Amino acid sequence: MDITLLAPATARDALAAGATRAAMVETRDGPRHLILVGAEDGARAYLNSCPHQGVRLDWQPGVFLDVEGTHLQCSMHGALFALADGHCVSGPCVGRALHAVPLQELDGLLGIAHETTLPASAR
Repeated sequence: MDITLLAPATARDALAAGATRAAMVETRDGPRHLILVGAEDGARAYLNSCPHQGVRLDWQPGVFLDVEGTHLQCSMHGALFALADGHCVSGPCVGRALHAVPLQELDGLLGIAHETTLPASAR
């Protein structure tokens, strides 16, 4: 399987559980901005685009967590998303979820499969 690596290059074990990081990946449809979330069983990735308005979640570049550090929080309306699965638990998009991005690994670095199709992310 061919893999496109994330930018910046991110090692599989670089994120501690609950930590977040911004990343970008080039797809055949153009660049997509991602949120990486560290978990005990490995990293997760979500498209950096709120399902409510399509805006980026980060308050400042790369800052995604609420003040308690327990949820991803949308910069526009304050919607809260579970770290484990991206589901909205509070705010205008309750019942919806962030678009999960399946991660692959190549030589210890994270990426996505070339054939992965992702919707446009907020810019």
